[in-house]
Amino acid sequence: PEAAPEAAPEPEAAPEAEAAPEAAPEAEAPVTETPAPLTPEAVSAKFEEVVNADQIRDLMKHLPVYDNEAERLVAVKEAGLETADVTDIIGADELTSITKDAMDEFGVCTAYIGSIDATRQTYQSWRQKHLDGSVHDHAGMWLPNKLGMCKHTVKKNDVLQANGSLAENTLEGMPMLSVEEMQAMAMAGDKEMGRIFGDVTQMMSDPEGKIPDEQLTQEDWNPHGEKGMTYGKTRGFFQHALGPWMPQTHYSGVPIKVNGETVATFCVVDGKHRHDINADRMKEYAARAQKVMEERAVARKVAQAA
Repeated sequence: PEAAPEAAPEPEAAPEAEAAPEAAPEAEAPVTETPAPLTPEAVSAKFEEVVNADQIRDLMKHLPVYDNEAERLVAVKEAGLETADVTDIIGADELTSITKDAMDEFGVCTAYIGSIDATRQTYQSWRQKHLDGSVHDHAGMWLPNKLGMCKHTVKKNDVLQANGSLAENTLEGMPMLSVEEMQAMAMAGDKEMGRIFGDVTQMMSDPEGKIPDEQLTQEDWNPHGEKGMTYGKTRGFFQHALGPWMPQTHYSGVPIKVNGETVATFCVVDGKHRHDINADRMKEYAARAQKVMEERAVARKVAQAA
């Protein structure tokens, strides 16, 4: 009779037998088939879904039309501020000191100066507070005009200040394209959109940040050599800038003019609504940048005539 109690512990083997079903979730792990959308068939299907003549026309309605664009582009060219011509002033001390002073005075997370030609804005200085509190200057970074916020300042041709949310596309008087719309434009053949999404793809392929910040991204056109787009500059905007801006956004932008036309902008951006950014002080900073660009334009003409 005493042998029966010894047999009783055997049911404890049942829990061990139950461990086998727990292997089932591990078997389900391979079901992560996220690469599927990257197949040519999936890309083609998405293209057909989001890109058509009506939609492209609708997208363009979100973009401001510059009444004097032809004259503006002449001024940009004469000032030597087309994309291919600005390498020498990327990171110029005179411009970096402006964004540094503005960032300190206004207490914002971003301050920048960027020339604007027909297709893109190239930032001669982009001072950015990173998520860890450190401050970096990502001079040489660029964005397509269709993506950036300064197209609205160019359109207004005057100081533009707005509060809202980039995430909800509610910046006052500044409608922006969604990520999906920008992707559609890239897929439709917009070269600048395609290039910037290429930079983002390269950055995202290195989620642990093992690739050094100073390494250049691979672009089919980089007129600025070592001052061109790098992994660090791409991270600086798409990780350290966009993230804090998204929930709440403040934008203040001022045109920088040469020969009466807007050739660049001076802007500050913050990750909260602001009503204390003094417009007159913004204009004074823009005037400092204008002086630098005008003096450079004169020097270029003298050198070309020699």
